[in-house]
Amino acid sequence: MRGDVVFMEELPGSHAPPLSKSVERMIVVAVALLLLVPCFWQPYILAGDLASHSYNAWLAGEIRAGRAPGLTVEPVYTNVLTDLWLERLIRAYGRSGAEPVVVALAVETFFWGAFLFIGGIHRAKPWMMAPSLAMLAYGLVFHFGFLNFYLSTGLSLWIMWLLWRLSRLRVAVALPLVALAFLAHPVPIAWAAGCLIYFHISVRVPPAQRPMLLVTGVSVLVLVQSVLTTLFPSLWSFDQIFSLEGMTGLTGTEQVWIYGAKYLWVAGGLFVVWGRLFLHRLDQGQVWQDPVVQLWLLNAAAFALMPKAIQFTSNMYALLYVPQRISLLIAILFCAVVGGGSHGKKFTSASLVLAGIFFVAMYLDQMALNGTQRQVAALLQTIPPRQRVVVALKDAGSPLNGLVHIGSGACIGRCYDYANYEPATAQFRIRVNGENRVVAHTMNIVRDLEEGRHVVTATEAPIYSVCAEPGQQVVLVLRRHAAGEKTCVSKIRSTLQFGTP
Repeated sequence: MRGDVVFMEELPGSHAPPLSKSVERMIVVAVALLLLVPCFWQPYILAGDLASHSYNAWLAGEIRAGRAPGLTVEPVYTNVLTDLWLERLIRAYGRSGAEPVVVALAVETFFWGAFLFIGGIHRAKPWMMAPSLAMLAYGLVFHFGFLNFYLSTGLSLWIMWLLWRLSRLRVAVALPLVALAFLAHPVPIAWAAGCLIYFHISVRVPPAQRPMLLVTGVSVLVLVQSVLTTLFPSLWSFDQIFSLEGMTGLTGTEQVWIYGAKYLWVAGGLFVVWGRLFLHRLDQGQVWQDPVVQLWLLNAAAFALMPKAIQFTSNMYALLYVPQRISLLIAILFCAVVGGGSHGKKFTSASLVLAGIFFVAMYLDQMALNGTQRQVAALLQTIPPRQRVVVALKDAGSPLNGLVHIGSGACIGRCYDYANYEPATAQFRIRVNGENRVVAHTMNIVRDLEEGRHVVTATEAPIYSVCAEPGQQVVLVLRRHAAGEKTCVSKIRSTLQFGTP
């Protein structure tokens, strides 16, 4: 067996025709600038938990200034990196100045980390995969707003690129990135460590014995799943696999299915393009002995085996959306599997068309969500400062609720989001010390507020909430709830649902 650790290089036809250095530099600059456009094309980036991150960064400043009694800012050492950046920038530039900078940095880190990782495997720039990687960069996990997890994944990809071929210099450069990635989120860095260990073991195993290594890896995953489900309350069901969401998640195409059924056309097209690329990879031979293919299959096995939610005993809030997070890792590794094909022109063209449809749909949805944000913000401007507010809006017809934390964003600098879930979980920087006038102090109250079934108490009154009045055209109104009244939850159609009345 040869000592070369880059197994993919042994495959024939695994390189795309090289571009000149000047052309490559121009393409790099153009792609980097294009990646920034969605960060600035609307006043606000409405992506799930992102508004919550920004709100809690602002709230941390309120606590430090003594304007939020009953809350404290505790030192934490992971799941916090983007929150620290947001707190500093919001203090200086406000939400509209802080969010685009932090998000743009995260997007560029993720995209170029994936690009370099794939290119490092094949020793060629994977331009054929650039449209796919751009969609993944703005895909489901991005729109969940899991910004720390997302940034840690990007940093972990840089680490994997560096440590795919070991040297003292590469290790020295990777160590600060490991610290940053852990400060952002521990799970992606653990994933990267597992992938690197598996790869460096596998390339030292004769090719004929590598399938047995894959079987061992799957057995370890089964053991981990058994331990997790035995020790901790968890949720697993066959729907994780045998459903439309499960099938798209298992293939990684779920990442481009964000707001509504219109994105399924993009997911279907991407499945066809990726399928053709995989057939080409099969033609190259030596597939099942390839460590990168085995890593992809192991991640697919993890998707099928791991619970969709895990309640660790030390936490008051479960780890949710586990399959969706793994789906992003599956998609990245699949791009690594097929990213060295030599017949890239037609596939790149097809991927560019799909990416164009994806980003046009995303622009229209972001425009619609920003419209709803403006309505909510206008209503909250009519109340006295620093009042308690609940905005429980759900986007009808979309599997992803883009309105989930819209009230948090609208409250920055103006009011207090009483349904803010972070302090009550005791898992984030901001902690709650009993009842207060800023935020609900238990998760039970938070859940009741989110579902519109909380009855306002005398100590809480008044609470303002944004509700929808149904009619020919849904109108958002502001209600002032006194003690004994119930807060509201409303379903409205915000993102564009083509083909529905």
